[in-house]
Amino acid sequence: MSKSTFEDLSSTGNLTVIKNSQLRDKIVQHYGHLENMQERIRLPTEWVLPLDGPFYLKNHAMMLDSSVVFLYPKEGYKTLAKAIRQNKIDFIDNSAAHYWVNTDAMERFQESKELASILINALEEELNKN
Repeated sequence: MSKSTFEDLSSTGNLTVIKNSQLRDKIVQHYGHLENMQERIRLPTEWVLPLDGPFYLKNHAMMLDSSVVFLYPKEGYKTLAKAIRQNKIDFIDNSAAHYWVNTDAMERFQESKELASILINALEEELNKN
C-alpha cells in the first residue's frame, strides 16, 4: 500500500474496508513509525550538514579529495599531515557528527525493515485466508 493510498483510506474513513482490525492497526502503526523515523533522521541531518561547509573551508579539506587535488599546490604528505594534526579535534568532531547521524539512520532503517517484514507477513496471511 503506497503512502498516498494509506492517506486516502485513512482521511476518508475508508480504512475500515480492511475488516481485520489487528491488521488495520498494524498498518496504521507502520505508517506512524515511518513518519517518526523520517523526522528522527531529518533533525540530526539538518544539524550536522551545515557544519560541513565551514569545516571544509577552515581546514582546506577539499585538497584531500582526489577529484580536485590537482587544483591545489603540491604540498607533499608531510605538510598535509601536519595541517591535519594541528586541526585534529576539528576532524574528529566532524567525523563523530557524521558517524552519529549515519549510525542512527542505519538503526532506524533496520528497525523499519523488520517492522515492514512483520506487516508484509500479516498481509500475506490475511490474503491467503480469502
